[in-house]
Amino acid sequence: METFVISLRRTPERYEQFTRNNARHKRIVRADAVDGKTRSLDDLREGGLIESSLAYTPGAIGNALSHHQLWVYAAEKNIPVTICEDDAFLHDDFAAEQEKLLRRLGDEWDVVLWGWNFDSILLAAPETSLSPFLMQFRQDEMRAHKLAYLKAPVHPTMLRLRAAFGSMCYSISPAGAQRYLGYCFPLRPFEIAVPEINFRMNNVALDAAMCSLYRNSRSWVCFPPLAVTDNDHGTSTVQPR
Repeated sequence: METFVISLRRTPERYEQFTRNNARHKRIVRADAVDGKTRSLDDLREGGLIESSLAYTPGAIGNALSHHQLWVYAAEKNIPVTICEDDAFLHDDFAAEQEKLLRRLGDEWDVVLWGWNFDSILLAAPETSLSPFLMQFRQDEMRAHKLAYLKAPVHPTMLRLRAAFGSMCYSISPAGAQRYLGYCFPLRPFEIAVPEINFRMNNVALDAAMCSLYRNSRSWVCFPPLAVTDNDHGTSTVQPR
């Protein structure tokens, strides 16, 4: 499967850090990120990519458009792709475990998250959908233990995904690309709800828009994760400064 890492040309240090962090993974192709600071909102509205009153920062717009261009690629080429952001850390056995898990799913998937933000929740269900369950995490502990974890043997499984945040590493199928393109774009104001925990938020970033579709699509999450991120808001190119 083709694997891409999204990275801005104006932040070469982030791409260099990604390649150092993931030196075992040699076949990841760089995809130039869209710089939201250089895009005209009027042009994006005229092009049908955003609507008025959007609450995205310029960085969040650029991030969303970066994923958009790879979704279009997957849909047009009729191939699944894996998309990473440049703050992702991949498990040493990522490629082998990914292949096994996707083979098990066959064609019955739209999106598979290989990781998620640890400062938020993961709402998932067993493959047989007996009952959903909620997980919470300690992001500081993950940051402290991640390097050892990424080298340790893992035996992940697939869970049905209902809610999670973060888009640092996931795979999307051609059918999933078409479905998520149709749902997430144009970028627009709407409310994301996780009724199981009485949680609501505005659509302020693409991962939030994606979250609102997980439960109504063939979306899965790998547990335990094969990718993690420090999720450092201080160095983020998406979060407001």
